[in-house]
Amino acid sequence: MKEKILNKIKEKETVFQNQLWKELDLDSRKCSKIVRELEEQDLVKREWANTNGSRTYKIEYNGNKDPHSTLIAGQEIAPCAVCEEECTPEYCRPLDKWVSFI
Repeated sequence: MKEKILNKIKEKETVFQNQLWKELDLDSRKCSKIVRELEEQDLVKREWANTNGSRTYKIEYNGNKDPHSTLIAGQEIAPCAVCEEECTPEYCRPLDKWVSFI
């Protein structure tokens, strides 16, 4: 379960704890305990926050973020990553196609 929670936090990069246990269909106390363990392992950072009138924790992933995640949409890599043409983004047909894929 700890891995599932960590993956959800990684996926969103920032998530409120009360959303996390609802999305994963967990008991709030169990979720809180696991997130506290992740915080003690320095995998996440959490701080108090208010959302929709509720006091909860805002949780952020501390680990290495994938530096290439902004270059990938689905299974398609951004054409700019391997492009050899000298064009500008405003007039790049491959980039237009890729952006419409997102």
